[in-house]
Amino acid sequence: MSLTLEQLQERRKGIGGSDSPVILGVSPFKNIHDLYLEKRGLVVEETETPAMKRGAMLEPLVANMYQAETGRETIIETKLFKHPQLDFFLGNVDRKIMDLEKGAGILEIKCPGLQVFGKCKREGLQDYYQIQLQHYLAVTGCKWGAFGVFNAEQWDLIHFDVERDDELIDFIIEKDTKFWEMVKAGTPPPEEESAIDLPAIGGELVQVTSPEWEEAITDFTEAKAIRQEWEELEKTAKEKLTGMMESEGAGVIEGFNFRGYYQEQAGRIIFDKKKLSSEHPEIALSQYEKKGKPFKAFRPYILKGGINE
Repeated sequence: MSLTLEQLQERRKGIGGSDSPVILGVSPFKNIHDLYLEKRGLVVEETETPAMKRGAMLEPLVANMYQAETGRETIIETKLFKHPQLDFFLGNVDRKIMDLEKGAGILEIKCPGLQVFGKCKREGLQDYYQIQLQHYLAVTGCKWGAFGVFNAEQWDLIHFDVERDDELIDFIIEKDTKFWEMVKAGTPPPEEESAIDLPAIGGELVQVTSPEWEEAITDFTEAKAIRQEWEELEKTAKEKLTGMMESEGAGVIEGFNFRGYYQEQAGRIIFDKKKLSSEHPEIALSQYEKKGKPFKAFRPYILKGGINE
């Protein structure tokens, strides 16, 4: 989205969605040292590029196209979102979207050139797109989001639904917090801070057409839909039970082969890593971090439009 001068000034007070890919080392546009200098006010942010102008001009058009294709309502959102616990963790989103089944989500609109658009068609979402959307899901609290990726040369729109990934969000927040502490302390970030172990969305794209693949993919999408329906039914039933228990003043109930508890619980004790780092900057917390083993991650994306339809 095209930001006003006031929004740009406000964004310099923290970490925005387009900053997280830079901090995690997956941005093709900027490195972490350039971002550090910008946040410290030592350099001026670059002026609007032709690509940025193109995106700003096409954004309303793409939003309308997305709404027409999906039947989802798109809502312009001008407010600056802030994470409820982290006042430096900010986000300006392109649109809020409403889906009758999934509820409120976030829509990010991208209008890349032919090369990047082709990669999105072949491989799915680029890493820096994925990081940016998860950042916005963190600041808004939404459980899902979507991308509308449009190329003007081909006049083609593809769109992806993306579920919230809390594990990835925790990783983004951890890296962004470290970077922001460096900005406040005036400590340039070391080169290794810009590394990220993000499982690839896809490598060489393999087109699958056999009945076995179709059956497996159908089973997966149906299972996902059943799970979502079950979660909604469980939520409704739980709210009904707890409401009845509250009205009856019952902390524990039993009957019909069921026992339920609805009582005050002691708050969880968590380790405040940020406070420790702030009060004892001489302690290098990184020496106590343990890196897990490499793993393969399955990240499904349901394509609507484009090559699959």
